[in-house]
Amino acid sequence: MVFIQNLVWRFTSIHVKSCGLRSQLVNLDNDTVIHCWVPASALTSQDGRVGCKSSSVAAASKKLETKPALMLIHGFAPNALLCWENQVGTLTKEFDVYIPDLLFFGNSTTKLTEKRWTESFQAECLMQMLQLVGVQNQIQLVGTSYGGMVAFRMAEMYPNFVKNVVISSSGVGFMSTSLDELLARSNLSSISELLLPSSVKGMKVFLANVTYKAMWLPNFILHDMLQVLYEENREERKQLLDHMIFGTKDALPLPQLSQKFLIVWGEHDEVFNKNLAYELQKHLGTSRAELVVMKNCGHIPQIENPKEYNRIILNFLKTCPQNSTKD
Repeated sequence: MVFIQNLVWRFTSIHVKSCGLRSQLVNLDNDTVIHCWVPASALTSQDGRVGCKSSSVAAASKKLETKPALMLIHGFAPNALLCWENQVGTLTKEFDVYIPDLLFFGNSTTKLTEKRWTESFQAECLMQMLQLVGVQNQIQLVGTSYGGMVAFRMAEMYPNFVKNVVISSSGVGFMSTSLDELLARSNLSSISELLLPSSVKGMKVFLANVTYKAMWLPNFILHDMLQVLYEENREERKQLLDHMIFGTKDALPLPQLSQKFLIVWGEHDEVFNKNLAYELQKHLGTSRAELVVMKNCGHIPQIENPKEYNRIILNFLKTCPQNSTKD
């Protein structure tokens, strides 16, 4: 299974590189590193200090963003490319695309301890990373599931930097009662049991919840997938879920945001019911938020029907006004 994983990863990397992206480790400080696939034009050296770029970065940043900047933020997949490989080829034709691994996923790591790992902290890390690779103008975001929560926080925290946002299959409007219903339906005691399966039985429950069409795999394959995809940084990822603000009793009311939104949902999403999509649109306002519900899709429409998903989000992103310089 490890051999197969390495082979798949190699071909995935070749595909992404053929689309003009390159892998880069960005040092936010001496303790935290964010891995990101960036446009080849953004590859520079940087001194790792937030807000203090080297002269080479400052010079290179003037050449960046010949196309509008776009960042894809993944959900609770082991790394970003497992979420977004099917979008890379289409979106890089129109945008300078950035695809980061969130902290504790892929090659993004930190030595920091005793930190409250919230969606806001992930948003801070992504903002610092974008600054250090030289993104100066406004950026558009696409976030799925947990990544949609991070995208929403970025839009809230950096309104002059984040222009438009696509929220896909995400529990932004999740309520504690919604979480209780999800856990009861799957006979689970916590969200981490669903999103971080630790047994073959748990993998079957996970796959049944995230896909619309039944996916059958033999037990030995599921066992190997557990070892390869879900064992690394398990405790840290569990902390991310334990410290998640959205959907908890401690969550503050959702803020009103100024950006334009597209909300994309699978009609048969068993993780975040499509009613949450309608509630989110109602909160943001129908004049500010479009909603598209994709038929015959579950929680991962970007994987189950990538051609239609790409068409929907590309139409939204291209019809929004072009990026302008930040205030």
